[in-house]
Amino acid sequence: MDRRDKNLSTTLGVALRAADAAADISRAYYAGNFTVEIKADMTPVTQADVECEEKIREIILNEYPEDGFYGEESGRTKALVPSIGSTSQRKSVSPFVRPVSSP
Repeated sequence: MDRRDKNLSTTLGVALRAADAAADISRAYYAGNFTVEIKADMTPVTQADVECEEKIREIILNEYPEDGFYGEESGRTKALVPSIGSTSQRKSVSPFVRPVSSP
């Protein structure tokens, strides 16, 4: 087992912690109390999107400061790094902006 395999469970734990933190933020906004802005590419971005990405970035870079992060809303932290974490929440924005009613 190489170093990468040994660290896989640690990396997964960090990813799950980041996802849980972002889910907590997202749930707090789901009732509809948030702002929506339209980006230059004419796609919506919510306050929840920005805060979730900030929290994910914080958790990942605190654990792996030598790595980079490339977020849809905040861009890239480093040009050349061992690995880059990224977020894309484009698919999750629509239910916030245009709520889907349950049958």
